[in-house]
Amino acid sequence: MYGIRTTGQYKKDVKACAKRNYDLSLLSDALEILQETGTLPFYPYKTHKLTGQKVDVWDAHIKPDWLLLWRMEESEDVEYDGIIHLLRTGTHSELFGKGKLFNFNLSKNP
Repeated sequence: MYGIRTTGQYKKDVKACAKRNYDLSLLSDALEILQETGTLPFYPYKTHKLTGQKVDVWDAHIKPDWLLLWRMEESEDVEYDGIIHLLRTGTHSELFGKGKLFNFNLSKNP
């Protein structure tokens, strides 16, 4: 079992997804798997690690143009196998589009 932490930006992103009438049960299902196993299967989520400046950040497709971004770290708490930091969720253009800053904190304490 993995602990879950969220960033303020992630919480804002989820609210934006709710306003767009995204099916948040799909996100909830993915988070349950992620919390239990520490990862998401390649199929159907196309899970992969990002490259470049976004080292140690994982990307999964909740739907073809709806992404979940997270980072893992070890846990000092024996209750958890690790800690998952939920960083962002949204469309490709929202997260990586032209002129967009990939805006989240990569420090150990987001």
